[in-house]
Amino acid sequence: CTSTYEIKHGMSDLEESNCVRGDNAFIFQWAFFFAPLWAATVICFVVMYKMTKSVEEAEKKTARYSGKSNRNVQSKRRQSIQAINSEGRLTLTEVESTGQSGQIELVLTKRVKMQCIMYALGFVVVWGFKTIARLIQLFGGTVPPVFFPLAAFFLGSQGLWNALIYFRPKYSTLNEDHWWQKVWIIVRSSL
Repeated sequence: CTSTYEIKHGMSDLEESNCVRGDNAFIFQWAFFFAPLWAATVICFVVMYKMTKSVEEAEKKTARYSGKSNRNVQSKRRQSIQAINSEGRLTLTEVESTGQSGQIELVLTKRVKMQCIMYALGFVVVWGFKTIARLIQLFGGTVPPVFFPLAAFFLGSQGLWNALIYFRPKYSTLNEDHWWQKVWIIVRSSL
């Protein structure tokens, strides 16, 4: 494309610029926005998977070496096992012994796995509608009008979703009778 500067200073035979602004904008949008965004999402899923496996491995080692997990118990019961984590702090690990089969249900691993899944899926839900709309446009289709308010709602409320995911474990462990009491305790403790 011939620049406007060359035309003004007589460096070109053309009378006006042959540049079209935003001619390849969709390429740059995908190369510098959506590709890194979804690469970060894939990395997030991989990190969450590795974190869950690490917690599961540590919890199994704790249960195996603590000596507190009685595998001959007939009834299902919850046990608490104290362990020292990598930072040197004393932590509490809960396991449920299922008795005859000798299997131990790792409660902390379940909690971490659920938190990781919710965090990663929250990211996908927030950016999913906008990405699908851009894919439809990229392949020459018409985006359904419902995608625009959905994308605006989810993108605009990303902080709310993150907060809900972040406070969910605390909410689920509170022993209050009514949901609004739990919400009040979480709001009060976060201020």
